[in-house]
Amino acid sequence: GRGDVLFAVDGVRVLGWDVERVKPLILGPEGSSITLSFQRVGSQVQGKRAFDVTLNRSAPVATNAPSLQGYARAAFETAAMG
Repeated sequence: GRGDVLFAVDGVRVLGWDVERVKPLILGPEGSSITLSFQRVGSQVQGKRAFDVTLNRSAPVATNAPSLQGYARAAFETAAMG
């Protein structure tokens, strides 16, 4: 969503980091899992303000790649705007 900011990658706090600095943390061995921690910001936020998304890294196959890249892109764009 619009108010979600990427806060941490596998427990490493990346809030405010440059995209190029975060990218190596998101890329990793095929088949391994990664946990992206998001924080919700904004006055309309109700309830829980933080949540984790765990994804499996896989070969850049069309079906799987967009999930991780899509989350990352959305997070970066939101963080850049925020």
